[in-house]
Amino acid sequence: MYETKEQLFIEVLERVQEKLLTTWADFIQEEDSSLRGFKKGMQWLFKEYRQYPALYNFNNSEYDLFFAKLPQEQVTQLKEKSLDIFSEVIHTSNLHLLLPEKEAIDIIHTILFLATIDRDTLTATEKSFEFLLDHSLPGIFKEENR
Repeated sequence: MYETKEQLFIEVLERVQEKLLTTWADFIQEEDSSLRGFKKGMQWLFKEYRQYPALYNFNNSEYDLFFAKLPQEQVTQLKEKSLDIFSEVIHTSNLHLLLPEKEAIDIIHTILFLATIDRDTLTATEKSFEFLLDHSLPGIFKEENR
C-alpha cells in the first residue's frame, strides 16, 4: 500500500521507464540492423509519447505541482533516470556515436519533442518526425558489426 499519491506515481513512473528500456532494447535485438531497430524503437516511443503524454513529458505544469511535493534529490533522480534510459539504449545498441553522447541525446529528445506538440498546432507532426529521424540518425550513429 502507498502512503501518498506521490509514492504511487513514482512506482508507476519507474515501471514505465523500465518498460521503455526493455521494449526499445527488444526492437534493436529483433532487427538485423541496430540502426533500424533503434529507429523502430524511436517510432514506438513517439507513439507512446502521443498516447500518454502525461507519463513522458516532465515539462508541464502537472509535473511541476507533483515535483513541488517531492524532495529536490528525488526530483533530480527521476529526471536523471529518464535521461539514463537514452544513454543505456545507446550503449547496448552496438551503434557507434558520431557525436558526443550528450549532444546525441539532446538531438533525440528534440526529435521526440514533436510528439508533445498539440495535433492542431502542427498537422504534419508524424511526417516531420519521420523526416527528422531519417535524416538525423545517420549523422548521430555509425552501425557497428554485429
